Amino acid sequence: MEWVLYLISVLWIAIGCLLILYTEQTKAQSRDIIERVGRVPFAITAAVVGVLLMAAAFSGHNTAFVVLIGLVALAKGVVLFLNPGQLYEKSLAWWFEAASEQTYRFAGILILVLGTAILSWA
Repeated sequence: MEWVLYLISVLWIAIGCLLILYTEQTKAQSRDIIERVGRVPFAITAAVVGVLLMAAAFSGHNTAFVVLIGLVALAKGVVLFLNPGQLYEKSLAWWFEAASEQTYRFAGILILVLGTAILSWA
């Protein structure tokens, strides 16, 4: 299951780099993808990533942190699926209309650091 940690961490590193270096293009591409795919597939994807992280955490070095990240991803998937108070639509409206370029870059830095940490602990 160590390969799951490698796969997820490399994917997160790539997404973080894209958010930092190509902010506007990444914003436009992600908006197109989200509009095509919809809420439920993203909820299922987040939950599956969470379960995979929790299952693969025991093959890595920092099990507790990876399990915590997996629990957060699983919780995100459940919240997206249930969508209380139209939270999904409100979050997307904020992310695509109100968030500044610095917010995107900060999110990219966080994702890059998380991906690097998980990669180093795999």
